[in-house]
Parts: sequence; structure tokens; C-alpha cells
Amino acid sequence: MVRNVIGIVFLVLSGLYIGNFCLFSFMSYPEDERVKWIMLSTFAIIVLVFHSIGLLLYKGKNWKVSTGIGLLCGAVIGVFGVAIIFAIRHSSLVQISSDAQMLDRFLNGYQFGLLTTIVLLGVGSGLLWQGRKVQGDE
Repeated sequence: MVRNVIGIVFLVLSGLYIGNFCLFSFMSYPEDERVKWIMLSTFAIIVLVFHSIGLLLYKGKNWKVSTGIGLLCGAVIGVFGVAIIFAIRHSSLVQISSDAQMLDRFLNGYQFGLLTTIVLLGVGSGLLWQGRKVQGDE
């Protein structure tokens, strides 16, 4: 029982870091693009570690369902984060301040961010569909 709860906590943490990965994939660093790749690599390693620990501890029957749900939820969290930043950026209060230029400067990697989000949503829904299909056959 405790083992399952700890496994679920690690799976939730991996989903949150997938959301961070998705959010940071929309950002761009014009001075040094390596910063973005270092951050994304760090988030990917954290996700792999947390998700692996979660799958080892959680006694679920199908890893595809857990992984698919994590990828889908993480991508949705990332999309909500980008939508919130976009809404804040276009509010009338922020347009006056210097924060608008900072947001424009960093949140402009839409092509890679959109591609990352689509891939995460596609792989997550595919794994969830395959996992549910296998569970239905049993």
C-alpha cells in the first residue's frame, strides 16, 4: 500500500517535470542557445529518473497506461503554463512595464515548443490507447 502511494507520487512528479519540459521548450535564449538544451536535458533526466522509480514502485498492471497518462498530463500542464504566460503578456497592465520585453525575449520559441507538445500528446495518447486496448483484451 505505502509502496503504491510512493510510486504514484513519483509518477505525479515526473508528470510535473514533463510539464516544465514542455513549458521550457517554448522559451528561447538568444544569447546562448545551449542554456535551453542544458535545461531541457536536465528536465528529461529528472523525468526519466522519477518515472522509472514510480514504475518500479507502483504495482500497476500496465506501464503504458501510467506513462501515457503522465505524458498527456504533463503536456497539458505545459500548454496551460504557456497560455497563462501569453495571457499575462497581453494584459493591459503588463504592456506598459518592462516585463513585456522580457517575456517577448524569452517566450518566442514557438516552433520547437509546438512540435514538442504535439509529440508528447501524440506519444502519450498512443501509449494510453495501446495500454487500454491490452487491458480490454485480458
